[in-house]
Amino acid sequence: VQRCLVDALDGELAIARSMADAPEIDGLVQIQNGFEAGLKVGEFVDVEIMGSDEHDLFGEVVFDD
Repeated sequence: VQRCLVDALDGELAIARSMADAPEIDGLVQIQNGFEAGLKVGEFVDVEIMGSDEHDLFGEVVFDD
């Protein structure tokens, strides 16, 4: 689980970055359920990382139970 900052919304995805990532330099965190979770640009969110490619991480919002 990574704490991420939402930078943009793109359809169903929210595009974010972790605390260790610099904008436009490092990879992104693509939040698969960003629209469903109602995320907004500038919001911090906990993301469960489900996978990765060469540069980016992919995950989903962690909902509190």
